[in-house]
Amino acid sequence: LSRGNVVELQGAPGTGKTRLVYDAVVGCILPDRRSGFELGGWGQAAFVLDTEDTFDVQCLQRLLRARIDRSLQGEDTAQLENDPNHVRASALEEALRNLHIFRPASSTQLAATILQLPHYHHEEPHIQDREFGLLVVDSMSSFYWQDRFTTEQLRGGPSEARTPFRHVLTAIERIQASHRPTILLTNWGLNPLVKDPALAERSPFFRQHLYPTPAGFELSPFKAPSRSLSTLPLTHHVTLSRSPVLESSMADDSSDAAQDVDSTVTSFGFVGRVRVPNSKNIAQLRFSIHADRIDFDPGDMFRR
Repeated sequence: LSRGNVVELQGAPGTGKTRLVYDAVVGCILPDRRSGFELGGWGQAAFVLDTEDTFDVQCLQRLLRARIDRSLQGEDTAQLENDPNHVRASALEEALRNLHIFRPASSTQLAATILQLPHYHHEEPHIQDREFGLLVVDSMSSFYWQDRFTTEQLRGGPSEARTPFRHVLTAIERIQASHRPTILLTNWGLNPLVKDPALAERSPFFRQHLYPTPAGFELSPFKAPSRSLSTLPLTHHVTLSRSPVLESSMADDSSDAAQDVDSTVTSFGFVGRVRVPNSKNIAQLRFSIHADRIDFDPGDMFRR
């Protein structure tokens, strides 16, 4: 993730969207250093728009502690300026001060909250001196049915620009232009594209269901997505899925299969297909999800 990137994570339930969000949040809010020791975080402010009311702070704390402990492992803790337990507690406290969670209940509230974030960032004492590092919306689809009803009521009216979701996109665009944080958006995968209608063969990609939408990314993966078709200025679109090996293991209820699930997951049981505007290339990112971390397979990065 780089500053100014706008990344959409799309996939069916259980494909790793929210865990990737946690991983990004941990990297953003964790301090770079603590008591002279390298922790590897950004030490910046992260704002999470938890539209589904599912963001688990206790889970995030566990991931933070595990990340801090991994940073301290194998090092001479006697060289630390303070007791290792104090370093852990201090780093955890600072990281959590960098995290701010909001739970809007509609697209209108979501848009209004995003637009108010610069003022909140400026006025909140704990993060006034921190860069606006990360904006997360999990999920962009939470108010889909609610907005669809509103759009149906507005259809034929004076302007479809009044649809609630358009205000969300406008708010995100303004934040991206003014503060250039990394922006991470999750989205449901509702309607798979079909490779061959005659065979009803499913594509690994999904048709966009939100309106207005970054429509360029629902084109054939062998055609270059067009940035001009998109209202939302995405820099990357990541379609997530489980690997066939993982799916078959999880579908088998036998005890032998259950014992093999963990080994399957550690063999990079999830895959992300990464697309960017104006390019036909599809990069592949494989990763495994563990209780305390995510492991990425660097050998598959940017492989067609």
